[in-house]
Amino acid sequence: MTAFLAGSLAAVPQVNAVAFVRPDGTVRRHERTGHASFDEMAATLPGVQRSIAENRTDPGLRCAGPLWSVALGQPILAAHVPLRGPGDEDRGLLVAVVSVAELSRPRR
Repeated sequence: MTAFLAGSLAAVPQVNAVAFVRPDGTVRRHERTGHASFDEMAATLPGVQRSIAENRTDPGLRCAGPLWSVALGQPILAAHVPLRGPGDEDRGLLVAVVSVAELSRPRR
């Protein structure tokens, strides 16, 4: 999963970070800047506990934000989608984070 998440950033240059949120609340996050990759607890991230709970009761694509990112020092938007295993088993969430500034940049 780690290699997949890190590699996914190459395909979407607008995305600042991706994360895999496990059902137990641990998060594996990969950031574009500095290619940082680390584990953390969802309790330290705003809104992640709520996203985990929403995924259990009403799974589906959700967007959150704008939220302030301390790591980026700017507002962000986040999109998260549930990951399901065999028998519709909850496997967690896949989250993509995009800065508002990145969305405002003109594209060629």
